[in-house]
Amino acid sequence: MIGRWTTKDPEGQYYSPYVAMGNNPINNVDPDGGKDGRGGGKFYSMNSATQARREQMAAERAFDNPWWGDLLYQVNKFNPLAILVNSISAYATGRDTYNVEMSNAEASVNLATIVPIGKIVGVGTKLIGSAVRAVEQYSLRAAESGFYPVMKRGFKGGQELTWLNKGEVWKFGTTKNPFSRYSQSYLDNIGEHGVIYTTEFRGTLQQATFLERLKILNYRFQNNYLPPGNKIIK
Repeated sequence: MIGRWTTKDPEGQYYSPYVAMGNNPINNVDPDGGKDGRGGGKFYSMNSATQARREQMAAERAFDNPWWGDLLYQVNKFNPLAILVNSISAYATGRDTYNVEMSNAEASVNLATIVPIGKIVGVGTKLIGSAVRAVEQYSLRAAESGFYPVMKRGFKGGQELTWLNKGEVWKFGTTKNPFSRYSQSYLDNIGEHGVIYTTEFRGTLQQATFLERLKILNYRFQNNYLPPGNKIIK
């Protein structure tokens, strides 16, 4: 690889006006055509090339005003919103909003400076908690064939009895707390032989209540009345 300018070097540093970076573009970078340092001009080595490019892009993007662009770039180093936007851009495209390459690792480090670890842990805990507290859609089914009470709206206890075969539905419902919703004693004393709590679905409140309503409506469509343990359609 050789280093050549496509136009004459205005500084005239070498034997040919078209020689660039001392004909050593592997180790040297000269983004603005300045002198290589021996004449007092700017000289960029490869390890400072990225920083030089950042500053140059900052200047170009800020209305072609080098002073303002550099100031904006420096200020945005400490701007949480700018850090967030640059990091997201880096994750998506591999470059920040100045069009400079940024690795995922660098973006992650930048994000860590603006998002406290406690916040991350807190969000994670809430997500886990939400999963644990998922709403259950359940059914109460006859433990054995026999007579079971029919519940009516406005009354606490059963108003009449109906025959259910073993496994037939007495009630559909939803709950966030399946372990405390009913005591075993309560379940054992419903009807002649008690009922069995069966989890049929776990999901969000909206999903569970929708499924409960759908099952109650389907039961009524097939039997012309509600499940014996359901007083209303929610």
